[in-house]
Amino acid sequence: MLLYAGSASACDARCHTALYDLRQVRLALGKDMGRVETVLLLDGAPDAALRQWLADEHAVMTIGVADVGMQNQLLEAFGRADASSDWIYLIDPLGNLLMRYPVTVEPRGVLKDLQRLLKWSRIG
Repeated sequence: MLLYAGSASACDARCHTALYDLRQVRLALGKDMGRVETVLLLDGAPDAALRQWLADEHAVMTIGVADVGMQNQLLEAFGRADASSDWIYLIDPLGNLLMRYPVTVEPRGVLKDLQRLLKWSRIG
């Protein structure tokens, strides 16, 4: 699972670009695309405009709302973190947090990591 944890009130151009990159990374997996889910985890309910944009551009993405405690657990899982930043998390089918990327990460790097993990994974 590729999970983008961000803010519903601050889904700006950077957020839109990160979500686009996640979609493209998943599509670039080809035959393994079905093994990877994309999830958007927001800190609150999205407004009507964001909901419409997500429905139009990211119809297969799962969207959820997490409370502050859940968002803090994600941040603390990787040690000291900048709470003001949005992150992309790589989570295995058993729910283990494997990696975390800043939203400005080069998509090719995420794709390369995913391809390696999927090649050797016996689950998912």
